[in-house]
Amino acid sequence: MSQKQILISTLGQTPHTVTEVVGELERRGVTLTEVHTIQTKGSSPVSQKAMEAKPDIRWHTVEIPYADILTPKGAASAQATICQTIYPTRPFGSVDSGTRQSTARCRQSSCGD
Repeated sequence: MSQKQILISTLGQTPHTVTEVVGELERRGVTLTEVHTIQTKGSSPVSQKAMEAKPDIRWHTVEIPYADILTPKGAASAQATICQTIYPTRPFGSVDSGTRQSTARCRQSSCGD
């Protein structure tokens, strides 16, 4: 099985930047297999047309249930959502430099269960 190439990105009011990054990565020889976008409530998703233009990429969208992150509760929700998105994409047993503590915090925040 070939190695996955995954882009994880947050979305704001300019989702076209994700498709621009995908295009730039392709120009640099990176063949993405998945794109995970994390957006706040009410933000614009990547367009269906943009996703259909890249049929070899699996697109996933997750929504943080807040329009903006303004409170500790909102920040905790965003952290959990981001963690739940990132944690499953990591190969079993892999630890990149500097991520051991982040992965441990992720597991503690329940998304590692």
